[in-house]
This record gives sequence, structure tokens and C-alpha cells, in this order.
Amino acid sequence: MATPLRTAAKVFYYARNFARDLAPQALFRRRLAGWLEQTRRSDGSVRERVNYYNRLERPFAPSPAAVPVSRMPFSPSMYYYDLKEFARYFDPALLIDLEFGDVIDVPKMPAIVKDRPITDGNGNAVLMKLDKFRHFQLPADRQPFADKRPLVVWRGDLNNPIRTRFLDAVRDLPICDVGTPKKEAKAEYQKPYLTIDEQRRYRYIVSLEGNDVATNLKWIMSSNSLCLMPPPTYETWFAESEVRADVH
Repeated sequence: MATPLRTAAKVFYYARNFARDLAPQALFRRRLAGWLEQTRRSDGSVRERVNYYNRLERPFAPSPAAVPVSRMPFSPSMYYYDLKEFARYFDPALLIDLEFGDVIDVPKMPAIVKDRPITDGNGNAVLMKLDKFRHFQLPADRQPFADKRPLVVWRGDLNNPIRTRFLDAVRDLPICDVGTPKKEAKAEYQKPYLTIDEQRRYRYIVSLEGNDVATNLKWIMSSNSLCLMPPPTYETWFAESEVRADVH
């Protein structure tokens, strides 16, 4: 649900990126060498993260569907702006393959994606921080764990069978406030909508994958509540495969 603060942040997001597109792109390309040199001088943790997101090890040729940086698809607009933020530093004729939206399979050719399956041989899926306004808004949580309601909470769309199985198993337990706000769901699954702030008032928040990754995992991990989740099967820039039980 939109709030005045979130609406203002979205307006700023588009205004800033629109201004970047209007600026002479050559100004950005002139800075590329300096950025790369700064990266080379950084410690090994930067290279380790880069190698995590980009697992390609051999040269390759772009596919026939590749597009030049100067003609990347504008829709969805947030994917475009998040990729263009970095792509504008390179030759506008540079060809790139990309797959915007929820990616459930590893691309046949190396491509830039928002998410990929956690599996061996997923190197063709090169992760970038796309759709970050939706997925990486991490508001501060000032309520201590001890002051939260000692209950389990979950809200979401029933777009994955694991979510329906979860509701069937626990929705009648007195320690659980779980359900979906979607009106098309069965009556026994429906629960009132809860904002992120309202969900963070519970001590335990469940995170379940939907079409791909669980969108709520990021803001749960930035809260003072405890995240309850099965092992993830998809990963994004957030590095879900690196999440460890009893650590994070």
C-alpha cells in the first residue's frame, strides 16, 4: 500500500533517473576507467561478490536477440532505469542480452537477470540489482524484539503451492496470524491486509517464495523480528543462497 513517504521516494527515483537520461552520456563513459581502477585497488571482498553475481568463466558472443545499450527496452521502467544506471558507463553500441521480470529458468545464453534458480550450472544468469525500489526498500525497525507480539505472522498471494500448504497446516493455530488479503481466495484463507510496519510488530515473520524469491525476505532481515523460512530455491542481488540458519 502506497504511503506519502513511499510516493515521494518514487517521484524522486523517476526524477533522478530521467535527469540522468537527459545528461550527455559521454560524461558517464569518461568516468568508467576511474571506477574500474578503484575496483582493482579494493580488497578481495569486492571481487568475491562480483564473482558471485557473475559466474561466467569463458568468452561468449551475444545472441541474435541482444540489444545495444542505447536501445534497451524501457518497460518495465524500473528494470530499465536500474540497469541503465550502470550500462550508460559503457559503449552505447555494446550488445547485451537481458531478461526482465521474474526468471524461473536459467537463460540459454548469458543474460542479465533480476533472479535465478539456486542450482549448479546457473552461470548464464548474471544477477544485477533490478527492480530495487520494490525489493530493497528497507525501513528501520525501532521496536525491540521483546516488545513485539509473541505470534507468527504471514500475508501474501497464494501464487505458490507451498503457501497454500502452509496455510492448511497452521492457519487454525492460536499462535499464528496467517492468511491472504486477496478477495479471490477461499474464505478460510482470507485475512485483513497488513502493512510492513504492522507485520513487524510480530516477533516471528514467515517468508515463503512466490513466483520466484520471497519479496518480504529483505525487509524481514532488516527488522528486529525473527525470519522463519524454508531453504530458498531462487536468489537475487540479496544473495539468498548465502542465508544461514541461526546466523542471519
